[in-house]
Amino acid sequence: LVRIHPSTNKMEYKKLLREFSQINKLKFEYIYSTKLPLHTILRNVSFHVTSVSSVVIEALEFNVKSIVFSIRGKNYYQYLIDNNKVFFLNNTKSIINFFKNNNSNKIALLKSLKNKKINYIDKLSLNK
Repeated sequence: LVRIHPSTNKMEYKKLLREFSQINKLKFEYIYSTKLPLHTILRNVSFHVTSVSSVVIEALEFNVKSIVFSIRGKNYYQYLIDNNKVFFLNNTKSIINFFKNNNSNKIALLKSLKNKKINYIDKLSLNK
């Protein structure tokens, strides 16, 4: 799921919708996940990925761990990273490897997919 941040201005929102419409819609969902209440989404996902967001804290209330990929996110949530509640991974490849190489994360992801839960990504600007 991709959730467009509520503070996104109209021009940026329209640009994102144009870009999303050119991508295979079977691979992700962005309309309902943007409109639904955040807590509804957090109840049905296994992981949350963001550059930086207060959703990191909210996700923990639903036992959803987050991956932050910006230095700002790392600085904000260093105490949670130190306690293994949040993960800092600064590029797309390391995020993919996180799921590929870590059995406990892979198992959690596979279980979530089996239960029709889908990953939640609230930003599209992952560094490559």
